[in-house]
Amino acid sequence: MTEPTPEVSFMLTEVSLKRFKAAFQPKPIRLRSFNVIIGRNGSGKSTLLEALQWLDTTIRRDAREASDRYFGTGDLINLRAIEPYFQLELKWAAGPDSWRYRVKVRDEGGVPHVVEEYLALLYPGGRKKREYISSESETRWVYPDGDPSAAGCFPVRESDRLAILTLLGCSGRFKLGAQPDEEDTPEVSTANDATTTDASEPDTLSDTSMPSDTNAQDSSTTRDVTTQDVTAQDTTTAQDTTTAQDTTTAQDTTTQDTNPVDVFVPPSTPLADRLDVTNVTVADGVASGVSVWRIWGQGSLDVAPVFTMPMANCGTLVGYSANAGGKSARVAKLDANDALVEVFALDAGHELRGLAAEPDGHFAALLWEQSSGRIWVKRYSFDGAEVWATELLNADNHPDDFNIGDSRLTYGGGRYGAYYHTHSDSGHEGDTLKWVTTAGAESTGWSWGCSHSMSVVLSYSEADSTFMPACVTDCFPGTPGSADFITESQGGIYVNHSAGHVMDLDGGCNGSVAGELGSAAPLPTGWSLSFNGHQAPMTLGQASYNFSTMNQDIGLASVSASYSSGAVVWLTDTPNLDEADSSVARWEPEGGSGVELLVGWNEQGAYKLARVSEGGALLEGPINVTATAKWGRRDDPFRQHSNGDVLWSWFDGSGSTTLRVARVRSGSSATCAGF
Repeated sequence: MTEPTPEVSFMLTEVSLKRFKAAFQPKPIRLRSFNVIIGRNGSGKSTLLEALQWLDTTIRRDAREASDRYFGTGDLINLRAIEPYFQLELKWAAGPDSWRYRVKVRDEGGVPHVVEEYLALLYPGGRKKREYISSESETRWVYPDGDPSAAGCFPVRESDRLAILTLLGCSGRFKLGAQPDEEDTPEVSTANDATTTDASEPDTLSDTSMPSDTNAQDSSTTRDVTTQDVTAQDTTTAQDTTTAQDTTTAQDTTTQDTNPVDVFVPPSTPLADRLDVTNVTVADGVASGVSVWRIWGQGSLDVAPVFTMPMANCGTLVGYSANAGGKSARVAKLDANDALVEVFALDAGHELRGLAAEPDGHFAALLWEQSSGRIWVKRYSFDGAEVWATELLNADNHPDDFNIGDSRLTYGGGRYGAYYHTHSDSGHEGDTLKWVTTAGAESTGWSWGCSHSMSVVLSYSEADSTFMPACVTDCFPGTPGSADFITESQGGIYVNHSAGHVMDLDGGCNGSVAGELGSAAPLPTGWSLSFNGHQAPMTLGQASYNFSTMNQDIGLASVSASYSSGAVVWLTDTPNLDEADSSVARWEPEGGSGVELLVGWNEQGAYKLARVSEGGALLEGPINVTATAKWGRRDDPFRQHSNGDVLWSWFDGSGSTTLRVARVRSGSSATCAGF
């Protein structure tokens, strides 16, 4: 006797819309068994339902018939879309399994053409377990066994029909919700797994996440976030996500969903479509930056340094100095969706010169008092309460200003490292490296390092259990002590004081130097170091650098755990242009081939972003993202978050109260700490 096939319960758990009617590119919409959609008239509440209705008709009939009720696909595409397409992405639970499905439809003279589909079975954490549909060059491929390398794969070329229908027709080879167990060990389920979410608290879709066509934002990938959701004016109540009632129930929704939204991004998605920016409003405007020594002279940083620090709970800390009775340190705590939770006012009258975090939620700030030249590391609990304060002291030097040099704070191996510019009692400029344990005990790495120390970075490698301090100097250790500075001075990039040497730079021992550090990204071992400098060979003396014949390009160098450097790889070669403000982060997109790098730089006001191999080969771009995102000057902005996203933060100008948080989506997920 044949056993009956067990009935499988299906539940739609997440919908992502892109360029569909009123939804240009809102955040993914998480669904439960009962859902309340909130927004003003015309804000796009019906867009979600119309997207599901379009998909339902396409499955039952075809894409052409589903679009006919809208007089063709032209009326389905958001008015802000430059390219004529829309895409829908669904996540659903089917028994013990979780699935993601994506479809992209292009308009060709009012006729829909399905150009991409993707279907994958997921582990509980969100990573791909099996792949059943993928797309290549607008041909959709079906893998009935969930293995692209197995025999029996075939293409689907009908542009108005879905490949998922063909897959469902593979009798005996594919069944939703009836996938056999595998020997692979699944990933640990994340706190935000949609199948285990408490359904007692409905998600809301407000007009901030789905703007109407008549009230478009300046940036197509930007959303505004405050500490409170918009008070509901119209509410559409939906059950089973397929029918809606025209009710208007006013409701306050002052609590935010702090669970992270893991955004699934197909591996073929270009950088431009992965970039998302959130606007966060803070109370006090950001302080102005100072004029500092940069490339063979001085230049303004515009805004005081902004430090972005991912947390193990999938949230983020963003530190900055506010204009509030003088420069005062602030730390904005963001949730996993980059929404503001609260702002900690750390110390009035103290400027924030660095920020770092521990895996358990504690964090520390490097705080500087300009009037006295005193500097501290202060440790805080996750709720912003001060735990201890340790003043950093050297016998004959202190940080009197930051018109020269930088400061960084990094955590690793149970201690904090503070690396910053210092001024000697005898009138010279150098840097010092300090260690502070989690108990607040201070020790000194060195009291006098690169001199003059013009720019620095400090990074920690978990794989190597090692810190990597690097500096650009205009003089020592490269210039001999007996040299005539006028004719024999030279600068360079050095690692761990003088333990490693990356390259020589023109330098004058007088503040003039022809290079500047960007940031450092930990690799599986060692680091990738980004900077701007000149490709022409170094020449000696204080008149060596010539702006008319030399320029600044963006370079990468691989630095080993023992501080040796590989050859410099130049990402730009622009004789008539100067690039600056570089940053690099480790990049491991879902479905990628391994470790890559995300590198950004500023090309005379244009912000460029590129994917680069670990060895420095360009893989994608550079693309111009100026219309969507920027980043700061000399504040080491890019950071890799726990789910693989790369993020950074910035303010557009001095006094601004709009903190902008950018993410380049990796498509991966993370297990979030519980604090």
